Amino acid sequence: MWGTLEKITDQIVKYSTFFGQFWYILVFLFRLIVVATVGGAVYGDEQSALDCNTKSPGCKNACFDKFTRISHLRFWSFQLIAITFPAVLFHFFSLYISSQVAKIESKQESPKELENGNVDEVRTARAEKKQVWEDKKTRQRKKIVGKYKHKEVYSGGGMKKIPVTLSISIAYFVTTILRLVIEAVFLYLGSILYGDFEDPFCNPNDPNTECYSNEGVSFVWGFVPPVYICHDEPNTLVGEACRQHIGTGFGDREKKGFVTCWISRPWEKTLFLRYMNVLSAACFILCCLEIVYLPVKAFLAAGARNRSYRNAWRDRRYRHDYPNDDLPPSNGNAITYANPNREHNPNIVQYEEHKT
Repeated sequence: MWGTLEKITDQIVKYSTFFGQFWYILVFLFRLIVVATVGGAVYGDEQSALDCNTKSPGCKNACFDKFTRISHLRFWSFQLIAITFPAVLFHFFSLYISSQVAKIESKQESPKELENGNVDEVRTARAEKKQVWEDKKTRQRKKIVGKYKHKEVYSGGGMKKIPVTLSISIAYFVTTILRLVIEAVFLYLGSILYGDFEDPFCNPNDPNTECYSNEGVSFVWGFVPPVYICHDEPNTLVGEACRQHIGTGFGDREKKGFVTCWISRPWEKTLFLRYMNVLSAACFILCCLEIVYLPVKAFLAAGARNRSYRNAWRDRRYRHDYPNDDLPPSNGNAITYANPNREHNPNIVQYEEHKT
C-alpha cells in the first residue's frame, strides 16, 4: 500500500506548485499517516468505554448513536479517500500522456537509422502494413497530446525531464478545484455532525464561565465534551430505549428526565479533533492560494512568450535590413541599433525603438 502511495505522490508532485506540494505533505504525511497509525488507539474504545448512568438495554447504544452519528475516525477516513481520489485520477492521466509523448519521441528518432544504412534495407526490415499502422497511431497520439515541452524536475535523487502539455495543466487545475470543493464539503459536514455538542458546564448567566461551542466556524477549534446529556428528540430511539429516565415511549415526548453519559479520554479526543480540523482548514486555504496562483502564473508566462516573440521578430527584421551588423545592445528602456561600420557606411543610420 505504502509503495503504491509513494509512486502516486511522486508522480503528482512533479507537476505541483509550491502550494500543491505543501498540500500533499499535509494530507499524506500529517493526516493520512496519523489517522492510520494513531487514530485506532484513540477511538478504538469510544463505544465500549462510554459509561452512562443507566443499565437499560439499548439505552447506551441509543445515546451513543445520538452523540456520534458517525465516528470521527470513519469520517476522517472517508474524507481522506475523497480528497485523494482526484489526485489518483490525475496520476493515471499524467502517466497516460507521458507514455504517449514517449512513444511519439521514439517514432521521431526512428528515421535516424536511415542515416546509417540503405533505405531499401530498412524498408525490408519492416513490414509495410505495420509501418502504415504505426504512422497512423503516431498521428493519433500527436492529436491527443498536442503541443508539449519538457521540464526538468528533481525526482528520485536526480534531475528528470517530464512532458508538460496543455491537457496536463488543465487537468491539474481541475484537480485543484475538486480538492477545494471536497475540503469545503467535509468541513461543512463536520460542523453539522459534530456542531451540536453541548457544554455541560456552561452557565450563560455566569460571566466567569467559559462556554465551548462547535457551531459554525468554531467547529475548526471544536471540543469533545467530557459529559454528554442524552435527551429525547424526534426521530431518535432514545425515548424508547431510555423510557425509565425520559418518557413512556414513542407516544410520550415529554422530557421527564435525561441520561448522563461519560466520554472516555475527552481531552485527548479534543486535541485530535482540533489537530485534524486545523489541518483540513489549512489544506482548504492552500487550495484557494493555488487556484489563484495557477492562472496568474499562466498569464505571466503568456506575457513572457509574447515579449520573446516580439523580440525575435524585431531581431529578424534588423538582420534582414542590416545583415552585416551585430545584434543591437539593450540600453535601459530603449533598444539602440548601432552599426559598428557606420563611419565607413554613411547610408546606414542609427535609430531607436522604445519599449511600450
